[in-house]
Amino acid sequence: MTLSLAEANAKLSVPINGVLTPFMKVPENLQRYCRPLFFHRDDAVYDLAYSGSCFLFRHGKHLLQLSTKHQLRMDGGNLKPDDVCLIVPVEDGHVGLSPNGASRLLVNNTDDFLPQDILLLEYERHRGRHDLGPLFVGLDLDQTRTVSEVNADSIRLAFTIGYPSARQAYEPVFDEDWNAKSLKVISRPSTLIFDENSFRPSYEDSREAISAHPRYGQDIGNPNGWSGAPVFFVWGDDDKDHHLGFAGMITHGSTHGGFMLYRAEDIRNFVNGAINTPYPAPVATPDSHGMV
Repeated sequence: MTLSLAEANAKLSVPINGVLTPFMKVPENLQRYCRPLFFHRDDAVYDLAYSGSCFLFRHGKHLLQLSTKHQLRMDGGNLKPDDVCLIVPVEDGHVGLSPNGASRLLVNNTDDFLPQDILLLEYERHRGRHDLGPLFVGLDLDQTRTVSEVNADSIRLAFTIGYPSARQAYEPVFDEDWNAKSLKVISRPSTLIFDENSFRPSYEDSREAISAHPRYGQDIGNPNGWSGAPVFFVWGDDDKDHHLGFAGMITHGSTHGGFMLYRAEDIRNFVNGAINTPYPAPVATPDSHGMV
């Protein structure tokens, strides 16, 4: 059977939020849901700080922000989940909205570099005049395939979108007399393509290993900031239709292109099992942090 051009394009497209997205546009379209993990700081020079990456997605009726707990220890500090803020544009600048709730898993009183390092923050859809729904991509983990749930030969593309520290900066804004009048936070996303055949077990049962595509050579630069970045893949079914899969979340990487990630299966189990478990520290109120 010969396919029309429209049918062929549809076969090579991936549904994202119910809209068919051309194969090579998938990373670009997902970029808006992959953010820096921002924090509001009352005790620092800058009232807005960042530490690594995060992912905003809808699971059922829940609006969730996924990252790792070790990102809370930025610069040797010990931040709390309610220090996290979601930056929302407003007419005269931006506001930072705190999460409404947080969940994590604590096992044997440790929470470092194991599945219990997963940090899940939840937001109510309507916060005052802000509708947060469009900021979160529809990715129900119960309906999204993981790497172990598809044939390895069916994976066409594997990638992540994150915010390496080397691409983040604070830039002052000056008036005509060169007086600093504001501070601009620069956050530049990076898309990293993986070798889709390099998914493999790691030396730790709690994680999986993956390697950057050979096109990046042997040096991707400082991997700091990739923690919390989601890892996606595109796979084709027997009918040659393509779908978005979720592989997991980066925990750390090396300058030579090797990365470790928490498996999507573990994240799915965590989300379903801990989504209503309160974080054992005061969690945010609906108040927002104003910033311009």
